[in-house]
Amino acid sequence: MREITIDRLVRIYILITAVNLAVAVGFTLPVLVPEFTFPLILTIWPGTWMFFAYFAFLIAGVLAPLGWALIWDLSKKYYQKVAVSKYLAMASIYLTLVGVYGQSSLMFALGYTGGYAALVGVGKSIITRGLIGWMVVPIGVFIYLYLLGTVAGIAGLALSKRSAANAGQSV
Repeated sequence: MREITIDRLVRIYILITAVNLAVAVGFTLPVLVPEFTFPLILTIWPGTWMFFAYFAFLIAGVLAPLGWALIWDLSKKYYQKVAVSKYLAMASIYLTLVGVYGQSSLMFALGYTGGYAALVGVGKSIITRGLIGWMVVPIGVFIYLYLLGTVAGIAGLALSKRSAANAGQSV
């Protein structure tokens, strides 16, 4: 079985945290451009979905990888874990990244297009059925992928390899 060391996995999660934090800052920059009318769109439904998308990204895209880095580092320190299946670790990373970017992007697009349509006077029924309704199921699929990635991470943690010197000790 191919393995990845805990130290390398912690570094990967810290890098993911840093990149996602930079992306989160990038998402806030368009608010400064008056032509995008973000302050107005954010105040009406469905523009409020952009708030949910942003905070979901901050929690699942920035804080969660930082949390995983901490969990893996603590598992090394307190449980002498040294390696984990590379397949489970990468499945966890890729599924959660695809999930968080997919759902956040679609929720942001839903909020922006729907909010702009509401701002210019398009009716709620046209917005719901014609513009944004199709995005709801794909958002759910991306959330499901994120949950699968989390399950893969938990499985990797449960099945991770302890150092040979401490393998016989009870936890």
